[in-house]
This record gives sequence, structure tokens and C-alpha cells, in this order.
Amino acid sequence: LRSKEFDDVDVALTTRELARMIKSTGIDFADLEDEDYDAPFNKATGGGAIFGATGGVLEAALRTAARML
Repeated sequence: LRSKEFDDVDVALTTRELARMIKSTGIDFADLEDEDYDAPFNKATGGGAIFGATGGVLEAALRTAARML
């Protein structure tokens, strides 16, 4: 990577730091109401169900290729 193509990173948060920030605001995820996912994350396919099974990644890739071609 060439540094001219990308801006420098000024700040980075770890997952632990983010969790502490959320906790410090008093937000309790157990008390939050469920909501629908925002697009495009509200769409699902059968490929997600087979992804963790043996051969599932290949099958999901083939399904995607078949749909796109």
C-alpha cells in the first residue's frame, strides 16, 4: 500500500473500549426493543444457513455465481 492513497488513521477503538463506552452511558442492551435491520442487512438467503456446513462456502459461492451469470 502506498500512503498517498490512504489517509492516516488518527484514532482506533477496540471492541473492549467500545463496550466500556456504551456501558458508561447506561445503555442496557437487554432492555432495548427489537428493531428491523437496516438495508442491506435485512435481506437473507439460504446460503447463510449452509455457510458453516462442510462444502457450504463452495455451494454458496456457486449459487451466487449462477445467479449473477
